[in-house]
Amino acid sequence: MFSKYSIKYPKTIILIILCLNALAVIPLTNIEFNTALSVWSNKDLPTFIKYEKFQQTFGNDISFGIMYQTENIFTKEQLSLNAKLTEKLKLVENIENVLSLTNVESVSLRNYKIVKTKIIKKNARNMEYQKKLALKDTTLVDNFITRDAKSTVIWLQPKIINDEQSRLTLQAVKKLLEEPEFAGIEFHLIGGFPLINELSKITNTESGTFVAICVIIMIILLRLLLHSFSMAILPIIVALNSALLVTGLYTSNHEMNSVSGIMPLIIIIISIANSVHIVLHFKAKSIIGHTTQESILLSMKELAVPCLFTNLTTGIAFLAFITSELPPLQTLGMYTALGTMITYILSFTLLPAIMTTFQKILFKQKHLHKEPRTNSFIINLPIWVSKHKFPIIFISIAILALSIFGARNLEFQTDQIRHLHPSNPVRHSMNLYQEWFEGVYPIDLILEAPEKKYFHKRQNLRKIQNLEKEIIELEYTKKIYSANTFLDSSKRRLSAQAGIKFTPRQEQQGINRLLALNFPMLRKFLPEGGDHYRISINSSWLDNNQTETLALDILNLAESFAKENNLTAYTTGYTTMYTDINQLLIRSQRSSITISFICIFLMIIIMTRRFWLSLLAMIPNILPVITTVGVMGWIGIKLDVATVLIAAISLGIAVDDTIHLIYAFLDHRKEGKDVPEALSIAMRHVGNPILITTVILVGGFSVLTISNFLPVAYLGGFIALNVIFALLYDFLLLPAIISFFHIRNKQKS
Repeated sequence: MFSKYSIKYPKTIILIILCLNALAVIPLTNIEFNTALSVWSNKDLPTFIKYEKFQQTFGNDISFGIMYQTENIFTKEQLSLNAKLTEKLKLVENIENVLSLTNVESVSLRNYKIVKTKIIKKNARNMEYQKKLALKDTTLVDNFITRDAKSTVIWLQPKIINDEQSRLTLQAVKKLLEEPEFAGIEFHLIGGFPLINELSKITNTESGTFVAICVIIMIILLRLLLHSFSMAILPIIVALNSALLVTGLYTSNHEMNSVSGIMPLIIIIISIANSVHIVLHFKAKSIIGHTTQESILLSMKELAVPCLFTNLTTGIAFLAFITSELPPLQTLGMYTALGTMITYILSFTLLPAIMTTFQKILFKQKHLHKEPRTNSFIINLPIWVSKHKFPIIFISIAILALSIFGARNLEFQTDQIRHLHPSNPVRHSMNLYQEWFEGVYPIDLILEAPEKKYFHKRQNLRKIQNLEKEIIELEYTKKIYSANTFLDSSKRRLSAQAGIKFTPRQEQQGINRLLALNFPMLRKFLPEGGDHYRISINSSWLDNNQTETLALDILNLAESFAKENNLTAYTTGYTTMYTDINQLLIRSQRSSITISFICIFLMIIIMTRRFWLSLLAMIPNILPVITTVGVMGWIGIKLDVATVLIAAISLGIAVDDTIHLIYAFLDHRKEGKDVPEALSIAMRHVGNPILITTVILVGGFSVLTISNFLPVAYLGGFIALNVIFALLYDFLLLPAIISFFHIRNKQKS
C-alpha cells in the first residue's frame, strides 16, 4: 500500500523524509558521551544504592594517579621535583586535592603536643634516614612509593567526573607534565579517571569513523555484486536514513556510551538486506520485460510479507534486551528494534520513491540484463545438497557437539581495563602499576554503627583490627588500608619519639587529637560522624569468579563480626559494581536468547502456519549461534558488555535468510511443485540476494574488528562469523533436513 503512494507521489515522500532527517540532525550537533561505570547500573539495584550511599559518606572515590620511576626517589633533586610537581598540580582546574610523597602528613610531638608534620622533608640532610623512615610507614609503602623506593605515585582527587570535564582536566595535566622541567621522566596516568576518559575518546572517535569506513566498504561490495554504482547507492541511502533518524531520536533522550556508540553502524548494516532483495527482484522483473513501475510494484508486492517478517524477527532479537537490568542494553535494544521497523517503512516508501523519481539515471539496460556471476552456483547447489544430505546432517551434528563443549568454557569479564587493546597506553600504565605496586583493585568494606562516634573509641577500633587480620589472610587479598592503618602508624611514630609505651587512656587521647587535626588520609576512612568505618581491600587483577569469591569471603567475615557487635556491614566500590554487572550480564544473555528464540519461533509459525516446518527452520538458525559461541569458548574469548549481545543479535540476523528461503519454498509448493523442485526454484530466486546480503553483512560487521575497544571488536568479528555460518547452514543444512524429512514422510505414506 505504501509503495503505491510512493510511486504516485514520489517527490512528496522524499520531501517528508528530508524534513524528518533535518529534525534528526539537530540533536546530533550536541552529542554527549558517558562511559562511566555508573551508566551500566540500574539505580534501583541494591548495589548501586549502596555505592551512592558510600560516595555520599566518604566522598567521590574516582581518583587517579601520576606514576613514574627513577633510580632513587630519595635524593634532594627527586624530592624537590616531586614537591614542585605536586604544587603545580594543585593549581589545575577541577583538581580538589593532591597527595604525594612530599606533602602527605603524619604526626609529631612538639612541646608534648601532637601536631601535623610532613612525613618526608625534601631538604633533609640525611636522605638515607628519610628513605628508612618512609619504608617503615605503612601509609606510604605500596600507596605512594614502592618497596624498592624507585617508583612513586602522586594521587589526584577531581571535583567533577563528567566526560567533558575529565577530558579537559586530563589535557591540562598532560600539558603540565610536558613542561621542560619534567623532561626525561616517563609519566603514567593510572586509575578510573584516565580509563573513563580513554573509553570516551575511543567511543567518540570510532563511532563516526566506523560509519564512514563501513559505508565505503558496502558501496564497493554492492558495486561489484550488482554491477552498477547507481543501483549500489540505493541500499546505502535507505540505510543512512534509517541510522540518522534513530540516532537523532536516541541522542535527543540519552547520552552515548561505549555500546550505543556502535548503534548507528549496526542499523546501517542490518538495513541493507531489504533494499538488496528489492533491487535484485526489480532487476529480475525488468529482465523479463516489465516496465520500471511494474517492476517496482511487483517487487514490493512479492517482498512485503517476507521482509516484514525478517524485520520483525530482527527487531524482536534486539527488543529482547529490554528485559535486561542493564540500562544501556535496554536502550540499545529498544532503539535498534525501532530502527528495524523504520528500515522496513523506508524500504517500501523512500526506496520506490527514489527509484521512480530518478529511474532514467539509475536504471540502464546494460546493468539490468547483466547476470550475477553466482547464478550457476546457486542453481546447482540444491542438486548437490540432495545427493549429500546425510553427510551434511552428520557433519552438522558433529559441529554441534564440539560447539557445546566449547560453549561450556565461556566466562564473563567486566573489567574495563581488559576491554582495552594490550597496546593501549592506559592499559600499559595499569600493567606497570600492577607490576611496581602491590594490589590494584579495591573492594571497600563499610561498617555502620547505630551511634555517633562509635568508631572514635579505642576499644572498638581494636576489635576491628581482629577483623582486618582475618581479611588480610584471605587468598586473594594483597593489602588493606583503613583508619587503623593510619592510627597505628601514627602511634608507632609518637611512641618512638616519646620513648614510652602509651596507656589505653593515652591512646584514646591520641585518637581524639588525630581526629581533631582532620587528616585527609584519616577522614578518607573514618568520617567526622564516627558512625561509619571503611576498610579498602586491594588485590591483584582477578577474573570475575575470583573477584566474586573474594567479595563473598570478605562479606561473610564482616557480617559475622557485625552481628557480634551490633553493626551493619556491606561491600561496595567499583569492584563490587563490576561483580554486580557480571551477574546482570549472565541474566541478560539468558533472558535475551530465550525470549528471542521463543518469539522468532512463533513468528515463523505465523508465517508458515506449519509447526514442524517452523521447528525445522529454527535448526539452521540456532546452530550458527551455538557454533559461534562454541568458537568463542574454544579460543578463550570472554563475554562482556558487548559480546553478550552476540547470541541474540546473531539469531535475529541469521533467521532473515531462512525466512526468505522458506517463504519462497512455500510459495512454489502452493503452485503444485514437489519438494525438490520447490527448493531448487526457491534457491534460484532468493539464493543470490541471500548471498549478496551475507557478503555485505560480513563486510559491515568486520569493520568493528579494528576497534580499540576489544568488546566491540569481538562483537563485530563474531557476528560476521555467525553470518557466514548462517549462510552455510541455510544453503546446506536446511535443504538437507527438508529433503530428509520429505523422503521419510513419503516412505511412511
